Amino acid sequence: MAGTLERFRHHAPLWVVLGCLASFLVTFNAPVKYTSSDSRFSLLTSLALLEGKGVRLDDYFHPEAVDTYYQIRRENGHLYNYNALGTSIVAAPFVALANLRGDSVRYEEMDRSLQTTLAALCVTATFLLLYLIGRAFVDVGDSLLIASAFTFGSQVMSTMGSALWNFDCEVVVLLGALLLVLRTTTWPARRAAALGALLLLAYLCRPTASIATVALLAAVFRRDRRAAIIGAAVFGIGLAVFMAWSLREYHMLLPWYYAGGRLALGHIGTAVYGNLASPARGLLVYCPYLLVVVVALAWTARTWRTSAPAWLALGWATTLFLAVSSSSAQWWGGFGFGPRLLTDIVPPLALLTAGAFAAMRQQLAASLVRRVATVFGVLMAVAILFHTYQGLYNGSTVKWNESPNIDQHPEYLFDWRHPQFLASPDMLEAREQARPR
Repeated sequence: MAGTLERFRHHAPLWVVLGCLASFLVTFNAPVKYTSSDSRFSLLTSLALLEGKGVRLDDYFHPEAVDTYYQIRRENGHLYNYNALGTSIVAAPFVALANLRGDSVRYEEMDRSLQTTLAALCVTATFLLLYLIGRAFVDVGDSLLIASAFTFGSQVMSTMGSALWNFDCEVVVLLGALLLVLRTTTWPARRAAALGALLLLAYLCRPTASIATVALLAAVFRRDRRAAIIGAAVFGIGLAVFMAWSLREYHMLLPWYYAGGRLALGHIGTAVYGNLASPARGLLVYCPYLLVVVVALAWTARTWRTSAPAWLALGWATTLFLAVSSSSAQWWGGFGFGPRLLTDIVPPLALLTAGAFAAMRQQLAASLVRRVATVFGVLMAVAILFHTYQGLYNGSTVKWNESPNIDQHPEYLFDWRHPQFLASPDMLEAREQARPR
């Protein structure tokens, strides 16, 4: 047994490479795509930046056709993409490379192709970063298990893999920032500034990254106050510049996407239950291995209760979950698969899982740890079936949102007879026949 484990550790780089390759190929070849949804004009905005037009899309639309796109917004006589700017900034070098090849994202087919490639690269980067974060706490085997669970068996695959959502770049950048915090023992000014810049970029990709910003800077503050202040200053100065630009461009302090919506506290009870345990959007339903993590944390509380990373992860994940659940009456996030709006909860949950595995290895008997890891692996396989196969390779999960329209009939979010994770043509037909007339 010891020899087998040693050989496994020796070949760890090969397993990591194979995991990255599988992440890319599974995502790239998946037939289910949402590339015509919210992300439709992010790459066109990248093109506008490259062509010196700022973020204005006036030259790319016929005046009579523009109103057919919900993603386009008119403001001060100009046309803009409603979506966040961070993704367009990150994608700009790739759009430039496509231009050199003669492929323009002006055309929907090219836009879809480049979105697919960039989404696959983001999923691949996520697998690698999750593995490296796991190695800060546990051995090769546990790290590969955690990386596989949170890549193939989470929203990383079913959401990030289906289009170039804002989550894609945000999650990759946040994982990079988290790895920097975990691996850094001394904080020279340039490293602290780099952390602040990463956190700013994550915020520009999706404003919920502000929760991670507070959590990670607080973690740094405990060890090096000067570094935390430098990181916060870089983030703050960058945000101030962004606001000044927004005032000049849009005549508002923050663009629409960043301004935030009204709190939907009247719906928070339903949203909390729905985001946690509903058959359409429940995090514990679509990622059942998290139940093992909860049990492991309860068993090992004596070991981890003084762990700063554990409290960082708990605070980050809990705050983000409550923020998403209270931010809009449409807590399910419209059309999508599973807990889509909770995609950026993956970094803190992966960190928490790595901490739980480390605590188990330290506190529990080896035989018991093996049994827990086996149960985790079985539930991970269920989650992979949901997120990878159903989420990316079964078109019935897309149609599940459409008839009836889930935004008009949210009661179907709680329908255990016809859950989205089991969608099939026969099931959809049975649901249609069972609808009240």
